[in-house]
Amino acid sequence: MMTTSVQAGAEVRAWMARLGIRQKDLAVALGVSQGPMSDRLRGKTSFSIDELATIAGEFDISLGELLGPHILQARQSPRQDLVSTGAGVGRVGLEPTTKGL
Repeated sequence: MMTTSVQAGAEVRAWMARLGIRQKDLAVALGVSQGPMSDRLRGKTSFSIDELATIAGEFDISLGELLGPHILQARQSPRQDLVSTGAGVGRVGLEPTTKGL
């Protein structure tokens, strides 16, 4: 399964190719050197949300267009056991009592 970081890097690379933007130019726009830029584009390091917003602005597209529907609809939980079983979710006692009615 491809990680979100790898997918984001692939989407950014695809937009770079469509728009004819070079890696070094994008690195300058983000204020990073080419090594860290390469790591982000390959998914080795994650882009920050601020970096993605900057990239979208540089490309004159929305963040949604930049990332694509697969990333925007992705849901990832660090605790799959809680999500699948509903463990740890219960009433907190906010219901009014009905005693004596």
